Amino acid sequence: MMSRSTSKRIVLASGGLGFFEYARNHADLIHNDTWSMGRLDADLGRLWTIRNAWTDDYPITRAVYDLCAGTDADVLELCLLPHLDDQLLLACVASHIDKPIAVTLMDQGSGCRPAFKEPPGRGPYLTDAERERCVTLWQAATAPTPDALVSWLTAPHVGELPIWAAVKSRLERFPDRRSGLNRWQRLVLDAVRVHTPKSARIIAEIISNHYGELDSPGDGHLFDMLLALDQVSCPHPLVQSTGDRAAIRSTTMEITAFGRKVLAGEANHIVANGVDQWVGGVHLDSASGYVWVRDALAVTRVAVSEL
Repeated sequence: MMSRSTSKRIVLASGGLGFFEYARNHADLIHNDTWSMGRLDADLGRLWTIRNAWTDDYPITRAVYDLCAGTDADVLELCLLPHLDDQLLLACVASHIDKPIAVTLMDQGSGCRPAFKEPPGRGPYLTDAERERCVTLWQAATAPTPDALVSWLTAPHVGELPIWAAVKSRLERFPDRRSGLNRWQRLVLDAVRVHTPKSARIIAEIISNHYGELDSPGDGHLFDMLLALDQVSCPHPLVQSTGDRAAIRSTTMEITAFGRKVLAGEANHIVANGVDQWVGGVHLDSASGYVWVRDALAVTRVAVSEL
């Protein structure tokens, strides 16, 4: 008698807590880390250590790391939202698991819940070409320079899977050469200018205006971005914070004169305050004297003195 194959479904919690509660009832495994934010590493052991230390505001699961390290399932089923977090997970899983992988692309729907009440059926399997794209994407996302990511984006037939459109937004996580701000830093700073002073309203406006984007930070990450621009974090602050910096609702923000100059392109945040951030495997470290910056669609390494 032939043994029945086992099938694992991974549903991601990148749609917020509401989606997480829904997924809990229909998934074997849930991945609740935001890989679009912070540092990534190609080595699974180092990746787990990095993410576990970086995400200190909520516990992340070891399930996906253990799955990639080895599984006895014959088939894997992944239900994914069209977000960068989900796409990076697909790339990681496809790079480490040599088993058939079926992919179901889910609709974000309204609010934090998918636009269906019952679990979807099994989606199509990754083709050999799609799997290879996943492997090269994971290599590019964890590489110490952005060159491989740019090459991945310009490769032919890169859009075979709809969720891969999210990778284009990855380049916007690199700082603009003129202002020294990445796209989301610029958006939060401009929101402070327009919607000051309550942080809760500032963040709510950003989320409302950019809901559904494929690379969109949550409220906690947006708040962290604001705090990283204030007088506690920067010698030349772009915003002035007051109140309890530990809570969104009890913190207020005002844009500074220097922040207005940065928005206008008359000053550079990196030159004034430096940068020590990660975009996947790329370390943006102005202390080295050089930093990767975005100029239109190009990402180049330049001396801080040239900014």
